[in-house]
Amino acid sequence: MCEEQKKMVQVTLEEMTKESITSGGKVMFLRTGELPKIETKKGVCYSGTLESVVDFAKKRVFEEQEAHLEINYSAGTATLTTREQYDSGITVKGSLIQGSALSRFRINTETSFSLESFAKLVRQNRLYFKDQDNSTLLKSIERFNATRKIQLKNENDRRGNINAGLVAECQQTIQESFILTIPIFEGYPKTDVKVDVFTEVTDNGVSIELESVDLTEQIEVKKENLLKDVRTRVLAEKKNIVIIEK
Repeated sequence: MCEEQKKMVQVTLEEMTKESITSGGKVMFLRTGELPKIETKKGVCYSGTLESVVDFAKKRVFEEQEAHLEINYSAGTATLTTREQYDSGITVKGSLIQGSALSRFRINTETSFSLESFAKLVRQNRLYFKDQDNSTLLKSIERFNATRKIQLKNENDRRGNINAGLVAECQQTIQESFILTIPIFEGYPKTDVKVDVFTEVTDNGVSIELESVDLTEQIEVKKENLLKDVRTRVLAEKKNIVIIEK
């Protein structure tokens, strides 16, 4: 029985035995009805960013000896669990989520763009280029497209074989790299990322892939630093909580 229900029962008993001033004696008052239903606590699982874990540790009160924080560096997650041995425990899982804008560029995914779709990507995401006037890159795409059409017309032997000079022209005319200023993870500030452009001419047309060694390195470094920051900040709020790292 919870504290609120105990209080209600106590008040009811007091009312049933209160003295009657008019009769000078004790009068029993009988009341009928139902007590509030007993609600049992159930476990809850929350998910969000890494900041969600820190915010929970800062604002919620729980028994630290029955809680732990699990840091998974490879997965980029931090999971806070309270009341470990009870069904009513609460779990808060924070994850590093790749920035939605960054995912549009499909960097290091081996997913290619056509010439037209790459030009559209560059035009519609001008905000994320360090040089927001990204006309140089766009002009290089347009210049190559014009050259491509001329070469296809002059060099195609109508059997799908295109002069290798078109490949060389492709490498020379499309800008080989650019810099994005973009959030790598959701909820965190923008950072500069150098991206390389790789173009391939096939019988079916032109395919463009984007690669970035810089992005790969930044993801690993930032992931480790952000998770260590969560560890430090949670411990600042709950000094006796157990930390499990893997």
